Amino acid sequence: MADSSNWREKIENLNQRKKRASQMGGEEKLERHHQQGKINARDRIESLVDQGTFTEIGKLVDGGVDAFVAGIGMVDGRPVAIGSEDFTVRGGSIGRAESTKRYRIAELALQERIPLVMLLEGAGHRP
Repeated sequence: MADSSNWREKIENLNQRKKRASQMGGEEKLERHHQQGKINARDRIESLVDQGTFTEIGKLVDGGVDAFVAGIGMVDGRPVAIGSEDFTVRGGSIGRAESTKRYRIAELALQERIPLVMLLEGAGHRP
C-alpha cells in the first residue's frame, strides 16, 4: 500500500503551483495594470466566454507562471479556442513555453475545427 502522506505532499505542491500560476505577475503588477485601465489576461478570457466554461491548458508550463493563458471555452454556446497574453508577466513577451502553448492552442482549434481567438497585449518574442 502506498504511503498516503507522500501523496498529500505531492497534491499540496501541485495545488500551490496552480495557485501561483493563477496569480499571474503578482498582486502589485496586477494592481498597476488595473490602474492603467486595463484588464488582465484571465479577466479578458472570462469576459469573453460563457460563465464557467473556460478550461485552461498548460497552466503549469514553465514553472507555472508564464505570459500566455490558453484554453477552450464556450462563446454563445459554441466552443472556441482562446489564447491571451499576460502583460503582468515579463511584459507579455513570448518565450519557449509561451510559443509552445500558442502552437498547441492553434493546433487544437484546427483539429477540432473551432474558431481561434487571440487576445494580444504582449511585447513580442524573447529568447
